[in-house]
Amino acid sequence: MTSIGRLSLAQLPGLSRGLSRSLHEVAETLCQAPALLVDDLDHVTSHALHELLEGLGLQVRLEPHGTPVTPTPLFEVAVHVNDSSRTPAIAEALAEFLGIEADRAFALLALPPGVVLGQVGEALCEQLAHRLGSGVVVSRARREESLFDLHVARGAQLPAPLANELGLSATARPNGLLSLGLTQAGARRVWSMIRGRDDLRLVNRDLVRWDVVLSETDAAAGVRYPADDGLSKRADAALANPRVAQVLETCFGIPPHLAPRVMAGAPLALAEALTRTEAERLAAQGRDVGLTLMLEPAGFERAGLRVESARDGSALRATLQRLGMSVPENLPALIASNLSDLEARTLAEALSGVGARTRYTPPTLMEAGV
Repeated sequence: MTSIGRLSLAQLPGLSRGLSRSLHEVAETLCQAPALLVDDLDHVTSHALHELLEGLGLQVRLEPHGTPVTPTPLFEVAVHVNDSSRTPAIAEALAEFLGIEADRAFALLALPPGVVLGQVGEALCEQLAHRLGSGVVVSRARREESLFDLHVARGAQLPAPLANELGLSATARPNGLLSLGLTQAGARRVWSMIRGRDDLRLVNRDLVRWDVVLSETDAAAGVRYPADDGLSKRADAALANPRVAQVLETCFGIPPHLAPRVMAGAPLALAEALTRTEAERLAAQGRDVGLTLMLEPAGFERAGLRVESARDGSALRATLQRLGMSVPENLPALIASNLSDLEARTLAEALSGVGARTRYTPPTLMEAGV
């Protein structure tokens, strides 16, 4: 068996019954393909089974009995949604592939770095990327070769033994992605301290994607648009250097006529969901011309969402009601206060589609209308 092909993981129970093999055995074979599915068959049976399996959508081939199958490397797989306008379609495709409900698939995508599969072969990784289509970045990493970092949710407190091991005081409240670089053994030790905690998570470093963010120190408050004469002195001086505009265009795809707005609109991401190596390369080029650039792990931040105005109030109300959200009496209004990055981007995209203008806000622990 070379690939799961068109088959869904939800169809594995039926396949296991048809092959008279355990579900675990069949699932392991399909998820870690290429692998031996059935052996020691006669000519007629093997060709009939080959035809049947191909008809189900599997990609299979016949090999002489005893032909060795080289074990495939196994990966953890994560999915980052770049195009939030496709989030519903991506969640549906993932749900169909995994054989789960769409809400559960969305929850997997919304929990950064978006791990959706573990211990699967390259063939399954490729099929997943094909099924999900455009607008996503699919990352994979060999768990045994990876290092692990700790993500601490806002407001979470580390267990005393862990805080002590990290050299922090018992009252310290770090948050975000802590770069620990734990090996498998170190990760198991830390996991034993945080077991059962949703606000503390070990994260495979190789699955994290990175945004290159222009710092707000390169911009000023109160910039007027579209007039470029509202630029801050810092942004104006930076753009006086032709190398800045050149880097913005060649590294980040920002055309020269938009460079003033970009410089004045910080903080904002100039590039999103890159590997660490690529993000560091672009950031270094930007820093060489004087830009203040930072790397931030993609998708880990939470946010609130505020509706500033709406071109069509009835369309806004209908959309919020369809999404199960409270409809504000007046605008501007905060409609959600603590969303995951993917939830916030998807909601903002949906509201933009009906003519609403939105703004992200810092998260609070109390939900508003969600």
